Amino acid sequence: MKLLGAAILLTTITFCAAADGVDPEPVTSPSTTSPTSSPTTSATTPSTTSKVTTSAITSSTTSTTSITTTTTTSPSTSSTTPSTTTSTSTSTARPTETPTTVVPPSPGPKPGTWEVKNSTNSSCILLKMVAELAVNFNGSQIFHAIVPTNATVSGSCGNATHENQTMILQWSYVNGTSNTMEFVFSKKDKKFELDMVNISLVVDSSHFKNTSGQRLNLTHKEVDFVTPVDMSYKCVKEQTLNFDNVNNATNITASLKISQFQFQAFGNITNKHFADAKDCEPYETPDIVPIAVGCALMALIIIVLVGYLIGRRRNQARGYLSM
Repeated sequence: MKLLGAAILLTTITFCAAADGVDPEPVTSPSTTSPTSSPTTSATTPSTTSKVTTSAITSSTTSTTSITTTTTTSPSTSSTTPSTTTSTSTSTARPTETPTTVVPPSPGPKPGTWEVKNSTNSSCILLKMVAELAVNFNGSQIFHAIVPTNATVSGSCGNATHENQTMILQWSYVNGTSNTMEFVFSKKDKKFELDMVNISLVVDSSHFKNTSGQRLNLTHKEVDFVTPVDMSYKCVKEQTLNFDNVNNATNITASLKISQFQFQAFGNITNKHFADAKDCEPYETPDIVPIAVGCALMALIIIVLVGYLIGRRRNQARGYLSM
């Protein structure tokens, strides 16, 4: 028993000495992940295992002790580098557009109004118009004039035995020389008309070469604008009166264009009020009128036809009954 106890004691001392002489150190290799500019990178170090075996032998007893030490280190380091996005926007300014200024059309000449008064201070002739005169030499226009609205007026209302009435407009252009335009009206069968237009016009060398204050005498003799008495004549659109045989020269022609035109002769006019107007452009009949008339005729024909068929059928029915 003493030998057995000594052996156990010796074994215990040997075991403890062996245990104290072992100092295992685990090997750790931490992995390091260096940051990059790329997206997130993860690095993992494989685990490390250390195995130590110690054997102790005695003279009388054999004892084997196995000590296993396992150390596992798995550090994981994740490094995320934030990505930075830089957006650059370049805008190009549009060129400045200069606004276009629309020039309104110049207004045309305003019409003038003239009247010839009788002994009772009422007007026998009332005229409103824009008058433009053009003179042509060898086919080219060389003179253009507009009768001014401040032209003076004179004339005659006629009498019981003389049925013509006249209106004379007078104005100046060149060197104070007088220009005139005469309208002659006549009355026949309760109608009046424009019979004649006479123009006396002075032109200078700027219009006619080798001339100095040459006077042109223009005449238009045709019946125009026939109008019932106690009415006026009105025409907004342009009318052209042609003048031939100017100063008995074949290479000179002239025309008078009148627009916004209204006149009345052989009247008893007060306060410059025209009588009811006869328009040079008669009012057109609306399309609905002939359409309505056509529809009415069609309806009448259908009614007559239906009545005829009904009457014929009744007569046939009476014939069958009598049989």
